[in-house]
Amino acid sequence: MKRPKKDAAPIDPQTRAAAVALVNRLAVGRRVERLIANICGGLSFDLFDLSQIVYLSLLEDDARKLLYLDEVGELDYFIVRVIKNQYRSNSSPWYRQCRLFGARTVEIGTASNLKA
Repeated sequence: MKRPKKDAAPIDPQTRAAAVALVNRLAVGRRVERLIANICGGLSFDLFDLSQIVYLSLLEDDARKLLYLDEVGELDYFIVRVIKNQYRSNSSPWYRQCRLFGARTVEIGTASNLKA
């Protein structure tokens, strides 16, 4: 299989279905979660949200590119790049939805110490 071109023809339904099946295999095998644990030093509650955002990102990406990367054995490298971009960026969806939210909230046990 050749490396897909960015300006290629629209993706046919069979290619899209194959890419969805690939992401499904990744999810069943919990591959993204294992890569996150290796990169981030374990899995915490908010890192499960990171894995869901990575899966969503893979589903939204170009199906031909995902299939090509899987065929040549470079899919894990691509997933690691997506994880690192999400984890380290201050403008990523994961940062805005999870990390920033956690920084702005107060635990219930400590809320009694706050003055109304």
